[in-house]
Amino acid sequence: MRVRDARRRFEELLTARRLRVGSLEPKAAVAVLLDFFVSQPAEDAPAENDDGDFGDLVFFEWGTYDWGGGPSFGYSIRRQFFISGTDPDAADDGIWTLELAFSYPADLDTAGLGRGGEMVFRTA
Repeated sequence: MRVRDARRRFEELLTARRLRVGSLEPKAAVAVLLDFFVSQPAEDAPAENDDGDFGDLVFFEWGTYDWGGGPSFGYSIRRQFFISGTDPDAADDGIWTLELAFSYPADLDTAGLGRGGEMVFRTA
């Protein structure tokens, strides 16, 4: 798959599974985005560039934050492509991101989860 086709290919994967972005449950969102990453590598996003950055990765992050409306717990999973020297319409500043994010009222249970992130990148 080419990076410029990623959105369409992800939407096709959702359609094949009878899913829609607007009604995805969190567990299904993580599963489908990870499957998309595993099953459809980006041929024009290098495994590693000259700066040591990886070109095709998945990042999962979580935490409680207050962006001005009171504390809320959120998590997101995103597939990110770092590209250079390819189609300038494919990404802003060489980065293209597909992100699924969820937000909930913060409580004692979510506070206990802390905040953090995990990254998985394609190495070959």
